[in-house]
Amino acid sequence: MAFIDKVEEIRKKPEHIRTRYVWFFVTLSMIFVIIIWIFSISSSLQEGQESYVESATPGSDILNQFEKGKSSFENAADGATNILPEQKTSGLPVNEMQNNNISDDLNNARQ
Repeated sequence: MAFIDKVEEIRKKPEHIRTRYVWFFVTLSMIFVIIIWIFSISSSLQEGQESYVESATPGSDILNQFEKGKSSFENAADGATNILPEQKTSGLPVNEMQNNNISDDLNNARQ
């Protein structure tokens, strides 16, 4: 139980001595944290360089997503014109075309 005995010995010392112990262990802990931080930064930089080499240009992923979105939008626009060919050829808005069709149906029903 040497550790517990050492703690009891430090507790019996004056406050300015205990403060030195505190700052010593704070400094020791911070050195340990900084060493871990340096190793983690160096490993993340190496991984970053490897992934940079793999990609042709920075932001190529964003450009690929933009191209996919553009082609998807173009396909949707083409599909919309194929689905509604009569609305496209008549030149009338959809609401007026529906009103005209309803009025034509009513006129045909009266006759």
